[in-house]
Amino acid sequence: MKELKRDWYEKNPLRHSAREKYRGALRSGLLVRQPCEVCGDEKVDGHHDDYTKPLEVRWLCRKHHLEYHRMIRLEKGVAVYPPPIKKPKSESKYPFAKMEVGDSFYVEGDERLCAVVRTLAHRFARGSEIKFVTRRDENGVRVWRVS
Repeated sequence: MKELKRDWYEKNPLRHSAREKYRGALRSGLLVRQPCEVCGDEKVDGHHDDYTKPLEVRWLCRKHHLEYHRMIRLEKGVAVYPPPIKKPKSESKYPFAKMEVGDSFYVEGDERLCAVVRTLAHRFARGSEIKFVTRRDENGVRVWRVS
């Protein structure tokens, strides 16, 4: 159990720090528990909306605290993440762009790698006249260009 806690502390240093400061403030009287902001229940947890502000907590009873974590919250002003950078088809590790009808290549690997190669072949051909056929055997996958 101690290992699990130590792992959690290492993976969540900001949360851990906020919790420790929050608990210290409760013990020292700097923070005083308030009733649940939803129902008024006296038995409450402190909830951090922002771990960089450890003494700013919302007081929620256990029921409302769990409900709060399950809610989907609408957020305004969040920047749109840039789209992932896709390699041009010609930069593929596999020779799809160089293949002519009747050409094939073989990739040795486990089931996961074979699934990746098959998916890449079909994605490369999507929206074009190009078609590939793939066949898996016990050691890898072969890809043929058929049109």
